[in-house]
Amino acid sequence: MYIEKNYSVKTVKTYKCGLYDFAGYLKKRSKIYIELVTEDDMKEYIIYLKTVVRNKPRTINLKISTIKSFYKFLLEKKLIEPANNCTYSIKLQKLSKSLPIYLNYEEAENLLLGTKLLSNNACRDYALLCLFLMTGARLSEVANLSLSQVDFANRVITYYGKGGKERTVPMITRVVTALKVYVDHRETCVYSAFGDENISSSDKVFLNKHGKPITARGIQYIISNLLKLTGIYRKGLSVHKLRHTCFTLLHRSGVDILTIKRIAGHENLRTTEIYTHINDKDLHINMEKNPLGSNSYDEAFIQKIKDKYFGGGKIIGKYKRKRRV
Repeated sequence: MYIEKNYSVKTVKTYKCGLYDFAGYLKKRSKIYIELVTEDDMKEYIIYLKTVVRNKPRTINLKISTIKSFYKFLLEKKLIEPANNCTYSIKLQKLSKSLPIYLNYEEAENLLLGTKLLSNNACRDYALLCLFLMTGARLSEVANLSLSQVDFANRVITYYGKGGKERTVPMITRVVTALKVYVDHRETCVYSAFGDENISSSDKVFLNKHGKPITARGIQYIISNLLKLTGIYRKGLSVHKLRHTCFTLLHRSGVDILTIKRIAGHENLRTTEIYTHINDKDLHINMEKNPLGSNSYDEAFIQKIKDKYFGGGKIIGKYKRKRRV
């Protein structure tokens, strides 16, 4: 699957787990032949996920999509008849719309400043944060980043995202400076911070305290700790939310959605549209921009009305004021 669809290993693993769960559910109900599974069985499975497993709508949708893809595969290979497709009329769950979690400008700057002041390896961790906050990198992209992917001369960085998809992202001056300082003094940074001279010969950019390539879990720990040390952490704030922060701040600074889509490496514009969210405060500020809100009267128009319909201060013609009741 990951070859034909260009899916990542993680995505394939998720799909496998979804199918194993569905197969286990069917086995308990003696539905051992795929042709015997009906739409009612599928609907009961969704109810089971809601009430027993207590999966959230987004998780349920992922499992539904997995099963739909499986049946589509069976149909393409002519292993079942169209009439045996139990997913045909199954709809995805409605998702509640919620604003994505992100840092505002002040919080992002405070996190960067706090990292310089509080981190045991400020040189490395500041560079890490710059990539998340100023290039919109994913966790896996940073963890797997090699020196060969960083082009200081042209001020660009190449990421290999989901399914190995490649995208090139420009680096602003602040990112170039932070990353170059770290790369030029990478061994020194590790040694001065942790006293370990066993530096790895790996070409991976970011190293842990032992001089070995840092893992995704290691980066999560570092960022989570920095968020707490700086007092910025709140529930739901993760490394991935720093990517949200990057694109949200870009959009609020006037960068168009198509440009953000390209930087983010999204295939679907709908995915990018989550960064166009606005909160209640923004809504009020934008509504104040309505030109009718200026309350500027056209004195000439007012005088024209007075001259036409008011004679000597009295209403004339058919526009006489009606007597109040």
